[in-house]
Amino acid sequence: MGLGIDHLFDNFGYTVGVPGDQIKMVFCLLISYPFGFIFKRIHNATVRHVLGTALGFAFQFLIYKADILYPLVLALIVYFVMKYLGRNKAVLIFIISMGFLSIFHIYRMWVDWGGYKMDVTSVLMINVCKQTTLAWCYQDGGKDKEKLSASQNKYKVTKLPTLLEYLSFMYFYANTLVGPACEYLDHDNFINRRDTYKETPRTFFASLGYLVSGLCFMGVIVFFAPKYNANGIIDPSYAASGWAYKFFYLFTAMLIQRCRYYSAWMISTANVTGPGLNYDPTGKTFFEKYGKIVAVRPLTVELKDNVKDRIEGWNSASQVWLKNYVYFRICSEAEAKTNPKKNVFASNCVFMISAFWHGFYLGYYFAFFWMFLAQQIAKTLFQIRAKLRWIPEPIGYPIRWFLSGFYINLFGTTFVLLELNKAFILYKAWLWLPNIALVIVYGFFTLTGVGKKPRAKKAVDETQPTPAPETKKTN
Repeated sequence: MGLGIDHLFDNFGYTVGVPGDQIKMVFCLLISYPFGFIFKRIHNATVRHVLGTALGFAFQFLIYKADILYPLVLALIVYFVMKYLGRNKAVLIFIISMGFLSIFHIYRMWVDWGGYKMDVTSVLMINVCKQTTLAWCYQDGGKDKEKLSASQNKYKVTKLPTLLEYLSFMYFYANTLVGPACEYLDHDNFINRRDTYKETPRTFFASLGYLVSGLCFMGVIVFFAPKYNANGIIDPSYAASGWAYKFFYLFTAMLIQRCRYYSAWMISTANVTGPGLNYDPTGKTFFEKYGKIVAVRPLTVELKDNVKDRIEGWNSASQVWLKNYVYFRICSEAEAKTNPKKNVFASNCVFMISAFWHGFYLGYYFAFFWMFLAQQIAKTLFQIRAKLRWIPEPIGYPIRWFLSGFYINLFGTTFVLLELNKAFILYKAWLWLPNIALVIVYGFFTLTGVGKKPRAKKAVDETQPTPAPETKKTN
């Protein structure tokens, strides 16, 4: 029966020109949507745990078959480490999780070099976010309140979940395939209808908005992806084109490429909105009230005028994971404001962990290196923004938007191309001028100290008398 279903998806995929595994993913994302409104009407916590977990396993099995055992093995290893080795094992669990994921990334490169065939690594990536989040929160649950930040106090887990509660968190059907991952405490409160989830208002129109957005992005892919794509950027005709066309094609092709992710992530966000998991009563606007865990913020990525905001809008839930469970575990919130060196070191670690999380193609690391430089320059420009206020906003915004968008698109293409030799073809087409410009600006800011706060001088207590100078005694 399984082979018959696979054959059905493959035939349909062949007809529309899309691989069968991607058709199965879209099918599972879409079929998840109506379950949200059924789930919302179930009040018994045990039934909610079992149903959410069973649907998650079913969707994973439809796409990945027996390979779903690998993420399950890792999930069980992590659970029993917390159960039998104690709560202070967050770093160990982080290493185990990233190591396990890395093995599958390497295997994927071995059997499908440069390909985008769907495999179980996508599930492992989401699971790594979830289980390391829980591990850190469980470790925080054993610390004094004074030693934790406000966010860490809010999400700390004082009691280890039961195995059913844990699997319900790891395999909840609405975010088990492509995310967005959430905090364990939010999931637990949602399942038990506690705290902010005690009374969840109607979610139909908010979830429908996300769903329609995802379908619109899917339409963009169908109509424009064959003509504008990353492979066209490394075609010899691109290098031979004029500068205006190079800009146009780069911006357009990468917009279409992002739409592939926008589509899946917006539908997935619709799926966590329908049952109410995405509800946030503190939100001021309609969509902020249904934006607690959002996979991506397309308007932020496309319309913001600085690299930092654009990066944070992309894969938002994973950005939160990197910030809270990588960055702030290396550099506390207080240190981030007072210790520039540790701040930069933590930022470097975030980029490296993000690269490891994605895989081992050299294109990832090359892209992250240049993105790091671009982000550091953006931070400096933000710090000296008062000196740039002489530029009228109607002129300043388009310039900032264009430059930040250009670098995001350029390095995003490097990320998509995967291979370093293809990235070199891209940069050669641009005569390496964007890269050279970044190095010069970054070097200038670093050497001159532009934007850095002057070190505070040691305070002198003027109320104390000035000591008299010593005089030598004479015989």
